[in-house]
Amino acid sequence: MNPQLTEAVAEALQNAMQAAESKRQTEIGEADLLTALFADPQGYFSTFAKGAQLNPHDLFPQLQKIASATYEGSPKQPALAGSLQAIFYEAQMIATQWSDSYIASDHLLLAFWKKRKEPFASWKNKSGLTTEQVEKKIKEIRGHMKID
Repeated sequence: MNPQLTEAVAEALQNAMQAAESKRQTEIGEADLLTALFADPQGYFSTFAKGAQLNPHDLFPQLQKIASATYEGSPKQPALAGSLQAIFYEAQMIATQWSDSYIASDHLLLAFWKKRKEPFASWKNKSGLTTEQVEKKIKEIRGHMKID
């Protein structure tokens, strides 16, 4: 699978890769990408979090702890961790179901929301929103727009 990414998602992935490289990590993990996605206060993840009454800064310490615990290796370009590949696969499935050509931030948000992995799971549970409610809210925000 070689998914097409929106500019925002590609930029976040690039930032996550640079962060992993700077720490000489062998993999880009979920924590690296989530940190990059939440880093933009005007970005989709931050905006959605504010609307769900969640503070992204409550999640950062746990994400940084996880990202720093990754095995350090040689100064090669890090690869996507298996768990992050699974997130992108799920996001691709969502994009396909919604008839979108590109993986966008909203696809990734829903893919992360569906997972029950910590620390994101505890953080999202503070909102009280179910996966179905999040999907409905995303569809309300985007309307009939397709990501082509």
